[in-house]
Amino acid sequence: MRLNGGSMLAVMVGCALAAGPATAQHGATGGEWRSHSGDLGATKYSPLDQITAENFADLEVTWHWKTVDAHLPRSTDAGTTLVAAETVFDLLEQEEPDRWAAWDGVRRSLTRPSIRALVATPLMVHGVLYLSTALYQAAAIDARTGETLWVHDPRAYQSGSPPPLPWRHRGVAYWEDDGVARVFWGTGDGFLIAVDATTGLPAEEFGDHGRVDLTDGLPRAPRGRRDILNLLPISSQSPPLVVRDTVIVGSSINDRALTKEAPPGWVRAYDVRTGRPKWDFHTVPQSPDEFGADTWLDDAWRYSGNTNVWSLMSGDDELGFAYLPIGTATSDYYGGHRLGDNLFAESLVAVDAETGERQWHFQMVHHGLWDYDNRRRRICSTSRLTDGWSRRWRRSQSRGSSSPSTASPESRSGRSKSGRSPPTPTWQAKFHHRPSRFRPGRRRSSIRERRSTIWSTSRRRSGNWRLRRSPASVWDRSTPPRC
Repeated sequence: MRLNGGSMLAVMVGCALAAGPATAQHGATGGEWRSHSGDLGATKYSPLDQITAENFADLEVTWHWKTVDAHLPRSTDAGTTLVAAETVFDLLEQEEPDRWAAWDGVRRSLTRPSIRALVATPLMVHGVLYLSTALYQAAAIDARTGETLWVHDPRAYQSGSPPPLPWRHRGVAYWEDDGVARVFWGTGDGFLIAVDATTGLPAEEFGDHGRVDLTDGLPRAPRGRRDILNLLPISSQSPPLVVRDTVIVGSSINDRALTKEAPPGWVRAYDVRTGRPKWDFHTVPQSPDEFGADTWLDDAWRYSGNTNVWSLMSGDDELGFAYLPIGTATSDYYGGHRLGDNLFAESLVAVDAETGERQWHFQMVHHGLWDYDNRRRRICSTSRLTDGWSRRWRRSQSRGSSSPSTASPESRSGRSKSGRSPPTPTWQAKFHHRPSRFRPGRRRSSIRERRSTIWSTSRRRSGNWRLRRSPASVWDRSTPPRC
C-alpha cells in the first residue's frame, strides 16, 4: 500500500506487510494498521510475512483510488451540486478575493487550495482504510475493492490559507470501545473533527456536534484573525494521538513570522467521548510562577509563540504517557527578542495522558536559532544492551538487561534515545558551557551538547547513496539529563 506523489492511492495484491522477526516490539496486531505508525509506540512494525523479497516483483495493482478532493459540493438555494474543485475555488475567490494568501513569505508553497499533495498514511481497521486528504477531508475505503464508503468534508478550505504549508494532511486517528468507533483529525482552520467510523456522520456527542475549536482560549489566535501574511493563526496537519480515553492534538503555526508575537503551540487534550477539554500543556509558560518561565528572560514568554508539536506524537498505553516532540520558538532563525534557554522549545516532553502533568523532559537545543525542530515521532521500544553495544558505548546497566525507552531520528539526521518512564537517558548526554560570540543584542545559549558521531545513509542529488557522518545524542540511563 503506497501513496503516490500525486492524488491517487494505488494498492497491490497482497494485504500483508513484509516483516522480519523483531525482538521486544509491540507493532501492529491482527493484520491491521490502527495508528499512523502501526501502533501508539510508532514502531512501524508488522509481523505479517506474506509479502517477501522473493515474491515482491510478482505483485500486481488491483485498484486505484482517486482523491475525493477532485470534486466538491457547492450549495445554493436550489440544491447541492458536486462540482470540479477548481470551479469551487474560482467561485469562492470571486466572493472574497482575499480569502487565501497570495504569497506565503518565501514562495515555498501554493496558498490557493491545491489537491495535489495526498500524503496521508492510511489506517486499516476491520478491512476499511481511513485517510485524510489535502483539503482536510476524510474518507473511508473498502480495502479489498477500493470502493469509497463515505467522505466527510469540514470545508476547511473555505476559511483561508492554513499555516505554514497549506493543503496537506498526514492522517487520522482511530478509537473504538464498547461498540462505538470514531475517526479523529484536525483541520487547516483549527478544528478537531470526530465522526462515526461506520457512517462518516459527525459524532454528535463530541464537542459542538462533532467538532471542537482548537483556537478557543489560545492566546493571540482569535478565530477569524489572519496574520500579516494573510495566513490563519493555527492549523492541525498531523494525526491526533489517542491514549486510553484521551485524544491529544498538536498544531501547526506560521514559522516565518514577521513579528515577535505569535500564538503559542499548546498541546490540547479532550475526552474521547464528549470532547470535554481535559488539559492544555503550555509549551511556552504562561505565568511567572510556571515551570520554565525563568528560561525566558525579560518575560519573553508573554508574547513568544510557536514552540508547537506539528509533527507526530507517540504514546504508551501501559504507562499512560504521551510523548511530545516540540519545535522551535518564534522565530526559527532569530532569538534576540527571546533571550534564555526557552523551555520547552526543541524538547521532548513526557506527560500523563489523563492529566497533562509533565513527567519529564529533555531539551535537545537550548535557545534554538537553526530550526532544529523535533520532526520525528518518538519510537517506543524495549532496549536490550548486548556485547556489541557495550563495546561501542559506555555500559550503564548489566549486559543483557532490558528497559523501556524512546528513540528518534532528529532534524539533522541524528538519533537520540532515552528512558520511557524514568527521566533518565539511556546513554550519556554531556553539556558544556562555551563562550558566546554574537553581535550586541543577540546571544546564544552558553550550553553546548557534546555530540558523538554516527554513520547514516543519505541520497545524493544524482540518486546514488553515500555514507556520511552526522551528530547523534547518546544518553546515559544512569545519569539524570541536564534539563
